[in-house]
Amino acid sequence: MGWDINNVNDLAMDLETRSGARTSEHRRRSRSATLRSAVEERPEIGPETRQGVMEFVSRPTKPEVAEAKTGMEKHPIQCTKKELEEMFEKAKNNLPLETLINGDKETTPPEKRWSFDKETLTIHNDNQWKGFFPADQNLAIQYLGGFWKRFYQEDGVVKGITHPVEVPFVYADSRPQIYSHPKYGEVVLLKYISPQNAMFYDVLKIVDKDTIVGKAFLGIPPNGLPLLTFSMSRKYGIERMAEEDHEKIFQEQAQRPPEGKVIGEWAGKLVSDGGLSPESQRFTFTSDKSGELKMRYIFARLLAGNSRVEMTPEQMNTYDWTNWHDEIKMVTDDLMVGKWCSPTTRLPLPDYAPGFLSVEKTPEGNRCSIRYILERK
Repeated sequence: MGWDINNVNDLAMDLETRSGARTSEHRRRSRSATLRSAVEERPEIGPETRQGVMEFVSRPTKPEVAEAKTGMEKHPIQCTKKELEEMFEKAKNNLPLETLINGDKETTPPEKRWSFDKETLTIHNDNQWKGFFPADQNLAIQYLGGFWKRFYQEDGVVKGITHPVEVPFVYADSRPQIYSHPKYGEVVLLKYISPQNAMFYDVLKIVDKDTIVGKAFLGIPPNGLPLLTFSMSRKYGIERMAEEDHEKIFQEQAQRPPEGKVIGEWAGKLVSDGGLSPESQRFTFTSDKSGELKMRYIFARLLAGNSRVEMTPEQMNTYDWTNWHDEIKMVTDDLMVGKWCSPTTRLPLPDYAPGFLSVEKTPEGNRCSIRYILERK
């Protein structure tokens, strides 16, 4: 049997799957170790393939995406419902109420309100607290039930706003206060003040300056009916990004990809305000003998096709048989961000679109788009 790099890589993928590697980075490290072992144990592998494998396994691995440091074994964002319940019970609320206050557009510099670390792929967003449901929450709620809370100070009083992102007309005013709860100890009691929301309240614990764990209740404190447990953060990895984060990275942190660096296979995930989807598409970029860049896509493992690639001064665009097109920029050698965009129209479009669909206003007109990230395989 003749061996080439594809044979060795297929073998490594099979063995790493059996090994139970838990994350994409664990799988990559597992594959490197397995490839090295496969080469050493099989003398029939030729010298060129052997050299190629060794170059592959010597590549630096991607940095682990860092969540905010909490001093806990596991970040609340990563917890299941049971784990989050236990964490809420044990957590202490040791920071002052003013810790809740977010950056102000008038007094806080833009780089302090939002930033992105390309080394750790971590977003810091102090425009509001991004809400997260437990990791084992129903997927529909995870992707369609995103929310944020924003806190500000007015006339010496800390005030809050809660916004469920899939309900565009709801901005619920609230008043936080330190409260001695008979079951949970000292907490932040968040009471909603409008008549339609007055029967709801939240109990929060500030874990650190960037992390909160909370529970929502129906009724009158402290004896309300528990509805759900959640966490909130001002710092999170790209796999938790919202549509606003995606747009800022696309516009401010990314650039046109160098043609030589896009060659290869990329896995795509869709972006919603609730977080990223599981893998939804694969893009494979190749270059023919004349140097022309081409792209083949597979969407949802069902729809496959070829796209024409066109480079502009700002980005890479791809076009297929539909009247929609892709706009793609590179963030790092292993990460790109993109949009699948409709034709523009002068007709008015609503500011809000549900789920993974976005509405954009451009100089040419209004359009819809579906946002995604691409990670090198």
